[in-house]
Amino acid sequence: MHIETMFRSIVVATATTAVITSSAYAGNLADPIIEGDVIEEVQEDSQNRLPGWVLPVAALVVVGAIAASGGGGDNSGAAAGGGGTLPVINPKP
Repeated sequence: MHIETMFRSIVVATATTAVITSSAYAGNLADPIIEGDVIEEVQEDSQNRLPGWVLPVAALVVVGAIAASGGGGDNSGAAAGGGGTLPVINPKP
């Protein structure tokens, strides 16, 4: 039983030493955080910039012009509708 008491006292002493030394060095291992200077952003003149709606409207105009021109494809084929006329089917006499 004498060995168990010695072992227990060694464990308690080791745990106590670990707690004391870890709290003694807490916060001393990291470098201090130093904040830098605040840099203000320079606002550009609003007269030199386009409004936000100009680019989407220009894109819609370009897409509308392409759609109105017919896309530039050849529409005379059977897959394209054959010019809008239906074929005439003669009934049997």
